[in-house]
Amino acid sequence: MFSDSRILTVPKAACGHLTQTGTVPADIFDWPGEPAWLLRDQAETNSDYLQIIPYLLLESGARMSPGGIWCYSRIGGHEKRLLQQFSCGVGGHVEWGDCSPSLACTAENCLWRELKEEIQSPSIESLRPLCWLYENESEVGLVHLGLVFTAVWQPFCLPEVSPGEGLASLGFKSPADICVDERFELWSRLAVSAYISCRETT
Repeated sequence: MFSDSRILTVPKAACGHLTQTGTVPADIFDWPGEPAWLLRDQAETNSDYLQIIPYLLLESGARMSPGGIWCYSRIGGHEKRLLQQFSCGVGGHVEWGDCSPSLACTAENCLWRELKEEIQSPSIESLRPLCWLYENESEVGLVHLGLVFTAVWQPFCLPEVSPGEGLASLGFKSPADICVDERFELWSRLAVSAYISCRETT
């Protein structure tokens, strides 16, 4: 059994079209390659493997102003390369304790754990897969592969970040505004662009 210091990765060579900057609909919901568990320090400097990051967009519910996506700024945390950037994705690395035989269950286990760590008393509807996400324009993006989900935030109040997580809530913002605001990390802008495109076709 691997320790919790290991995170889930897949070989970049097996990811094919997923390694172009942009998003791909998550219609084929399966592992893009043979999973490999690497120490995080090793994975961050090994471009032969991509770290799978489940990434959740929280939509405002019907009891609030619908159509918004919850956002936050990074004011602390372990990833210094993302400090002061805005984001609208809740998520993180898949740990050994999240592991399940299926990618869907593994990703959902990871997201539920991350939600409970980052947001106080989270309450959402079911998780819905949206797209795969990759960007090769930043040092962080080169070694990560996003699996984006959406879910509706249920309470009639803003999500509150947990103390010590290094996040500051920005509230719900218009998807169209997020896409053109360069204070948001590229992952967020790509994910929200895919979210808008999906809404326009459904």
